[in-house]
Amino acid sequence: MTNKRTLFFIKVCFIVSIVGYTVHTLMPTSKTTTSRRHRNQKKSSAPDQLLKEHSRPSVVIWELHGVLFHTSNSKALAQLGMRFGLYVATHGFDSAERLKKKLFDIMHTISPAACSAKYARHFLVCTVGDTDPLPHLMYAWLKGIISSSETLKKINDAIDACNNTIINSAKERTHLKNLAGLIFDPARLHAIRVIDHHMSTLLKKCAQKKYKQYIYANIDGASFDLLCTNKPFRDDIFFYIPRDHAVISGKEHCIITEPAMFEKLLERLKKDDISPQTHTCYFINDKDKVATMAQQRGFIPLKPDKATAAILK
Repeated sequence: MTNKRTLFFIKVCFIVSIVGYTVHTLMPTSKTTTSRRHRNQKKSSAPDQLLKEHSRPSVVIWELHGVLFHTSNSKALAQLGMRFGLYVATHGFDSAERLKKKLFDIMHTISPAACSAKYARHFLVCTVGDTDPLPHLMYAWLKGIISSSETLKKINDAIDACNNTIINSAKERTHLKNLAGLIFDPARLHAIRVIDHHMSTLLKKCAQKKYKQYIYANIDGASFDLLCTNKPFRDDIFFYIPRDHAVISGKEHCIITEPAMFEKLLERLKKDDISPQTHTCYFINDKDKVATMAQQRGFIPLKPDKATAAILK
């Protein structure tokens, strides 16, 4: 019995000594503890700007086309009709792009004065992203200076005025007018728009986090009204973003690459006591020039494919 007790006592002592050594090895020395405390102090003394950035309320500004929705090629082809489809099939699949280029070339011949007297007095040539400047007529339409119906009439008149060296056939003339109608008729344009469900999901998650959200976009007033009042956009995008949170070209008479349009956005944010200096303002846009201008004004520009990871980090 004594031998058993002795053996048991020796085992317990051995285990205690092993545990004690292990604990002693794993526990930091006073020097290590001091070092870690110093590192923690260094972390806590990060620049105030970074701390404020982390603690600021978040705001999200959205572009519409190319971000919250895009155009569906299949729906566009359905809108253009079977005859247009047959034309493309017989003239090659790049013929649709050639028709579009010819249409824009014709629109480029329409001078600012021919667009409208008001536009001629205030027009500003500027590029959207890295593309060539848009026709003056399109700028006037986007700025709400000229209506969709007036725009289409001027385009159709310009198409009719083209001689046979520019437009090859009566069919081509018809297809050019058809294509113009798809671009500038708000109802037809609305019919080919499709919500981007990845961005829609992010929009809803931002709403759940109580982030204030705004729209900053090039869109004519009539097309914007259709978005706000018709499914699925009414029940998806505009259920979460109030209509008066939109700063759009058709209402402000500026386009998104003009400094004056950014001033309109800052003024709208100021009404809600928001500014890039007091809030973390994410700016989701797919155009490089707009992103650069936003960054210069204190916004955080994000491409659509990077937005979810950046905002929900």
